[in-house]
Amino acid sequence: MDRVLKGAKERIKRQLPLKEKDNRVEELIEKVCKKENISIPELRSGSRRGRLPMIRLQLSGVLLEEYGLSLAELGRRLGVTTSAVSKMVSRHEKNRLR
Repeated sequence: MDRVLKGAKERIKRQLPLKEKDNRVEELIEKVCKKENISIPELRSGSRRGRLPMIRLQLSGVLLEEYGLSLAELGRRLGVTTSAVSKMVSRHEKNRLR
């Protein structure tokens, strides 16, 4: 029991205030878009052309793991539906396990 409480306290220490988390998420999206030479509106357009799906997949992995965003929030940030994010993440997990 003590171990569980200690683990929970450690996770709480690592949590960011909402505003700071929001800023970091946007900074990461901007940084990746700049590196990949695409605009943020292009990323959020929902288009499946070129490398946009791969960029969204990479971003979703980081945003899910590092920042704990929900699938719905990921969808809003990346310009796709919650269902699309769910499929993207599950396919990635399935491929990773092979």
